[in-house]
Amino acid sequence: PEVGEKETIRTRDFGIATDISGSMSSTIQDPSQLTFTGSATDKDGKPVEIKRIMVAEKAIQVFVDQRQGDRVALFLFDDET
Repeated sequence: PEVGEKETIRTRDFGIATDISGSMSSTIQDPSQLTFTGSATDKDGKPVEIKRIMVAEKAIQVFVDQRQGDRVALFLFDDET
């Protein structure tokens, strides 16, 4: 823009609430979620079970990567107060 001109930038604000309770450590059985997450390995290269929290983390990362210029807040909650 020229000096003195205003540039309009459109952004959106998003809030993502994510469950981090003990249930999120459950193993995934749904084939579509397993495919979405892909295979995971430990530091020795051995396959590991895919957990719910891993699927949530991947989904959040994919979403945030597509939010060019937007602001994203992450809210974590569990079953304890």
